[in-house]
Amino acid sequence: MKYMIIILAIVLSSLAPTQQFFFGHSEKVDKGMKQLAVIQSNSQWSDCWKEAISNLEEGCKSKNSDESRSKLAVALANCHLQKSGMRTFDCTREMTVRECTKDMLSSPIAFNTYTEFTTHVDNICFYVQSEMFQENTEKSVNLLLDSSEQVNSKLIHIGQETEKVKKNIDNSIEQQEKLLKIQSHLNVMLDNIKAQETKYFEDMKNSWHQVSTGLKQGIDNIESEQQAIHQDQSRWHKSVQEHFQRVQSEYKELEGFLNSGVASISELTESQQDLKYGMQEVQKEQIKSHNMLHKSLESHESIIKGQEDLRSAQLSLEGHVQGFMVDVQKKSALLESSLKINLERQLELNQQQELARQDLLLLQTDQKKSFIDAKTSLHDLLRYSEETTKTIHEHQQSFVTSFEKLFDTVRRVLTVHSALVGEFMDLQSILFYCVVVVVSYCVTSTKYTQNCRIWLFVAMSVNVVIEKVIVMEGLKADRSRDQIYCLIWTTRKVFIGVSSILLFCGWLFYKDYTVMCYQLLCELNDKLKRKQDYPTDNTFDKSKYAHMSRYALQAIQMEKYRSMVQELIDGDNISEESDAE
Repeated sequence: MKYMIIILAIVLSSLAPTQQFFFGHSEKVDKGMKQLAVIQSNSQWSDCWKEAISNLEEGCKSKNSDESRSKLAVALANCHLQKSGMRTFDCTREMTVRECTKDMLSSPIAFNTYTEFTTHVDNICFYVQSEMFQENTEKSVNLLLDSSEQVNSKLIHIGQETEKVKKNIDNSIEQQEKLLKIQSHLNVMLDNIKAQETKYFEDMKNSWHQVSTGLKQGIDNIESEQQAIHQDQSRWHKSVQEHFQRVQSEYKELEGFLNSGVASISELTESQQDLKYGMQEVQKEQIKSHNMLHKSLESHESIIKGQEDLRSAQLSLEGHVQGFMVDVQKKSALLESSLKINLERQLELNQQQELARQDLLLLQTDQKKSFIDAKTSLHDLLRYSEETTKTIHEHQQSFVTSFEKLFDTVRRVLTVHSALVGEFMDLQSILFYCVVVVVSYCVTSTKYTQNCRIWLFVAMSVNVVIEKVIVMEGLKADRSRDQIYCLIWTTRKVFIGVSSILLFCGWLFYKDYTVMCYQLLCELNDKLKRKQDYPTDNTFDKSKYAHMSRYALQAIQMEKYRSMVQELIDGDNISEESDAE
């Protein structure tokens, strides 16, 4: 099918340039192209020429009569006369050609320019139409190629979709097998779940026994720890009491030592007072007896030394007393801090005892709650196991129903497929004939192959009948589908070959009557050139037409030219009638 589309596209692309071969290299097209270029160059300098060009292109592209072209010639003549400063003539769309050219008869120059521009308009329109024909052929070929590519892509897509359908059917069968395996596996899982539930209940019982024994051991340990704490507290009390007794004994010893120090200090003060009185008495005796002074100097020095020793002893005693007092203060502070620490420890121990009691109460409440939760969890597990068994049974039923639906759909698809095969209207044949109809219509849309359309549809209908007969006989003879499809595709290949031969013959024996008319006109033009008397001949009297302008002479020549063409046409008709007789 792909190769057939490519061959048809190549044939159409080879047919497209034939029109250009007949029309593109003619003198008329060259003249029209040159004249259009001249008018376009003039349009750059005047709005009149621009409007005339726009009307010219629209008029040539439209399929109107000669009246529109003659009006275009009038518009071009008006632009030419306006450029030379002469009178212009009104010509609207509502006016006829006679009304437009009626006033031109008064001025031969205007009429001659009009006749000259009529030939220009014919040449230009011929050129524009040839260009339009070439563009249309190129567009049609491009559309054919695009449509062929789209058809090819659609065929590929349809093939892919059929493969996907086959894969989906295979996947559905595989899924059915997997579902059967899953069903058996689910039954095994149910048995395993039941065994695990029994094991779980036994493990729960064992764990609860272990928890209860552990709680009992913990309570016993807490009671032993409480007894040890009470023993430690009694020991602390005893040690604190002994420490207080020691401190009291040391305090009493310090008091006795301080009392002895105070007594010695009082004795020293009394001795100092006695010494002062003695000094006074000595001074009195010195005053009384100067003679006894030299004798008493030695004794006086010894007394001074004794005083100094007494002062140093007093100072040392005061330092010892102060150090002892500082030590006593430090020891008393340490005793106070130790007492405070012991009191804080006693308070902490009391708090810990209260916390331990609270923890015991919480443990008891937690035990009760845990027992209650265990009971509820066991009930929930039993309910959940029952619900799971119910859901599994429901899923099994849904799977069974879905399998039944799938089998029903597969059976329906198989019945529909067999019916389609029996009626020979399967998907591939429908697509094939749709593509054949579209391609045949597109191929025969050109004028070269237009006459082959009926024969192509006749061949297609014959092929349909042959395929129907092949399918019916194959089903009666119990042939395989592969053999039937092989015969069908051989008939289709024969149909494609016959249709290609028909298209080639139609293209080969096609005759374009417009081209033939054009060739006849060219032959007539050659004959006219041979028989026509130009103004340069001796038969043309220049003195007779000397007073006329160049446009008037051209008008006279055109009238002679028309009369000669009419005579030649009449002569050809007479010769054809004589040949026919």
